[in-house]
Amino acid sequence: NSSMRPYRPEASRNAIKRSERSLTRTGAPSLALHSAVVIFAALMAWFNVVPTAAVLWLPVVVLVHVTLVVGLGLALAAANVFFRDVQYVFDVIVLVWMFASPVFFETRGRHFIGGLDVFADLNPMHPILEGYRDVLLHGGFSNPYHFMMGAVWAVAFLLFGLLVFARWEPLFAERA
Repeated sequence: NSSMRPYRPEASRNAIKRSERSLTRTGAPSLALHSAVVIFAALMAWFNVVPTAAVLWLPVVVLVHVTLVVGLGLALAAANVFFRDVQYVFDVIVLVWMFASPVFFETRGRHFIGGLDVFADLNPMHPILEGYRDVLLHGGFSNPYHFMMGAVWAVAFLLFGLLVFARWEPLFAERA
């Protein structure tokens, strides 16, 4: 009977290989995150920083952060299918973006152009990083309006990423 297909264990092995590959891609960053949390907790204990009830806002800050990153990731993934250099250009942009964000130092109020605080108001990561710092170290949001602007940036990036991805997705198979 030609309608019956023989059992092929290769198909299940390929499925296992795909799942192993996805685990290795998420496993290393997950290990790095957990290591960073342990180190951060040790530093907080070393410097006698006691978390307050404001730490309950941490999932909200993480959600806004994830929203921004998913939106940006969707747009960049779609662009990378058509323009292979996107990944290399984005590496340089992330490096510049890190130095324009309050990762190592406070940038608010330092670079005004026409009444606009360039690094704080035009950088979507600025309110998110300040949100982490405020919730974990300072006992609450120092400027809730600024964090809400970060949430608006994040939703805008997500909508843009979804729009770009949905628009270009039908063309992916032809280009890959």
